[in-house]
Amino acid sequence: MSLQFKCLLFKDYCKYNLNAYLAEIHTAGENNFLMSILPKPTLDDDDIWVWLGANDLRMDRRFIWNNSGTEFDFTDWGPGEPTRYYEECLSTHLYRRDGKLHWKDRACYWWNFFVCEKSVGRSGCEE
Repeated sequence: MSLQFKCLLFKDYCKYNLNAYLAEIHTAGENNFLMSILPKPTLDDDDIWVWLGANDLRMDRRFIWNNSGTEFDFTDWGPGEPTRYYEECLSTHLYRRDGKLHWKDRACYWWNFFVCEKSVGRSGCEE
């Protein structure tokens, strides 16, 4: 299965089932909130990865948010990340060094969990 197809699959699920898009993180507050509600792997079993809505499919060493098409204005890369070794998609990863979830670039062909984001109205309810 091609990388483009898999990316479309996740994006389409968010769009057509939830009227949403793969999550974009623009502030430390958004990042802290999201990391607090995502599934937590243990240090012994760190196989839970969650896709976020950014990629470097152009392989120009710049990650772009899928929905807005903008470059990062905030990052929470894990130690030594991004590695850029044919890892063009953005996911979360538990780092043993501090026991917390951080961002990691990862090869797009993996099947991971993913998180969708949806805009809400000023009242906090969908308009």
